[in-house]
Amino acid sequence: MNKVFSSELNYAMTNLGMQLAGPRALLASDEPESLDGGHWQDDFLYARAYTIAGGSNEVMRNVLGERALGLPREPKP
Repeated sequence: MNKVFSSELNYAMTNLGMQLAGPRALLASDEPESLDGGHWQDDFLYARAYTIAGGSNEVMRNVLGERALGLPREPKP
């Protein structure tokens, strides 16, 4: 559960940071006008990868549902 929640929270925070940065969010890390030396841009790009790393969040939700909540397995086609 921690992996699912933390990776989605990380994505939401970096997405908000990029929205707040506005047009400056498009600047590369070596640009003098970039925010925080490009830290937010890098974090935003990696945030989506964290939802996949260690098992995608969709698969993890299925596992949690089956094991923690006792829900039936998803039918196979």
